[in-house]
Formats: sequence, C-alpha cells, structure tokens
Amino acid sequence: MGRPATGHTPLRTCRVCRTQSPKHELERWVAVSETETRLDPTYQLPGRGWYTCKQADCSRQAIKVISGQARGLRARRQKQAQATA
Repeated sequence: MGRPATGHTPLRTCRVCRTQSPKHELERWVAVSETETRLDPTYQLPGRGWYTCKQADCSRQAIKVISGQARGLRARRQKQAQATA
C-alpha cells in the first residue's frame, strides 16, 4: 500500500545560488565514482546528488562547485577508511 497523492512538490536547493525550487526545475548532478561527476537528466542515478539551477550563471559555476563537493566526499571516505584500517 502506497501513500495517497497529496500534491506535495519536493523542493531542492541550488548548490550555486542557494535558491529553493521544485525538484523538476533543477538539474541533478551525481558523483558516480571517486573521480567522475555526471549530469543526471533522469533524476534516478544512484550516488550522492547535487542540484543546480538552469540559469546561465549557475550552469557556468556548477562544475567548479560540484567538483569541490565531490572532492570533500572523497576525502571523508578516505578518512573513514583509514580510521577502520
């Protein structure tokens, strides 16, 4: 049994300009491996995801911002792996 439809629209925050928008109005980026970040047009790829606006300024800065966040995610994973070893 699923939940009844309530008309709820999920909101997400652009990682560049920090404005909230409905999920379907933003682009989703995913860290698909330790070294690769990819645009997810289907919103269904597994992995850590980030959202950005489709505005020109945000699109230009998205790769730089998301690459930095992916580096941070990799660093946390490495630190956790070292702590458990």
